[in-house]
Amino acid sequence: MNTDGLAKLYGRLTPRERLPLIVAAAARGDEQEQQRLARSAPTCHYRVPDYHSLGDAFSRLLLFHLADATDRAARFWRALALMAAVHQAGAGPKEAAASDQLLAQARLLAYLLTVGRDAWRAVCGEWGIDGEFLLRDLPGYDTVEHAEPLARKLACSAGEAEALLRQTDPAAEVLTVSGQVALLRQMLAKLSDW
Repeated sequence: MNTDGLAKLYGRLTPRERLPLIVAAAARGDEQEQQRLARSAPTCHYRVPDYHSLGDAFSRLLLFHLADATDRAARFWRALALMAAVHQAGAGPKEAAASDQLLAQARLLAYLLTVGRDAWRAVCGEWGIDGEFLLRDLPGYDTVEHAEPLARKLACSAGEAEALLRQTDPAAEVLTVSGQVALLRQMLAKLSDW
């Protein structure tokens, strides 16, 4: 298809027509078409308060944190449920080994969940923001909130987490609260600069 001829009509596309075309071009890896579609869009001018980009960046960061925490909480519950199913299936050596492996996985996920939650609270604390208030009404928060107390009881130490990770990847480095805080700060700065 000759997109050059069609490109002359791109200025007439509505936002509803343009966005799916941009996403389709990105999905097929056609960066040139994606850029043509984006550049041909009429521009709008808005006045926003000076904190707008920071507020938007914080909103994106909290969605990233919640998605990450929800995923870890769900995987933590799944590991515990599988461990319970293995216990019900029998008590042979095979089942005992599987149960031990699932417990180790659950403890690692618990560690990662608590590290993420502590880092989120630390970053919010630096800004004087109640991070739990921001998350409270979002889907997935209940899953995280209910998993966190048990995760704190079962979480392995940083050293144990590193040993577990190195079993599958010898070069793996364990995530720490300070490392996650640095990552969140970096993400926030990048998002607010955008």
